[in-house]
Amino acid sequence: RIYKWNHMRDDFVFETTIRIPKIITGLGLGINIKEDVLVTDEAAAKQNDVAVYAHKYYDLLKTDEAVDQLRFPVVKLDKEETDRREAIAKEAFEGVLNVEMDGHSPMYEPWDTISRYRSMDSLLLDLIDKPDFMHKLINKLTDMFLSEVDQLEKQGLLCHPQSVIHCTGGWTDQLPREGYNPA
Repeated sequence: RIYKWNHMRDDFVFETTIRIPKIITGLGLGINIKEDVLVTDEAAAKQNDVAVYAHKYYDLLKTDEAVDQLRFPVVKLDKEETDRREAIAKEAFEGVLNVEMDGHSPMYEPWDTISRYRSMDSLLLDLIDKPDFMHKLINKLTDMFLSEVDQLEKQGLLCHPQSVIHCTGGWTDQLPREGYNPA
């Protein structure tokens, strides 16, 4: 951020708060993606720099039985680990930045999700050949996502107002409007 300010000044907001994610377990589908990855630039990838990755995903959800085995998330805060990280952050940033523990920012992207557990070929063919199966799969993923969001909300684990939306600053002086009631 300092480098960017010194070399590429733009409409960028420096907040006085750093948000540290709370440790939340039980998110996601409960199964791991199986894939082969090809990296175009190993050196860049090792430095967390710009690198292009190609993914070959394996079909893990090809049958009704596989979809039936997906289990609904059970969301839980790991309070001990969250408190430990908060203490470290407060010590590190004392007098420099305010520390705020932040919840989860859920993103519902069902087709992206399905493509990582099915492969694009399987997904596209099944939209034509097995529409009932695809409806079953998307309905299950939707219900799982809604359950996850409901649990996050009930436990107070949703994220705070976002200052960055995807990769773009989310700042405006036009919100909230007069009469806004967050309840």
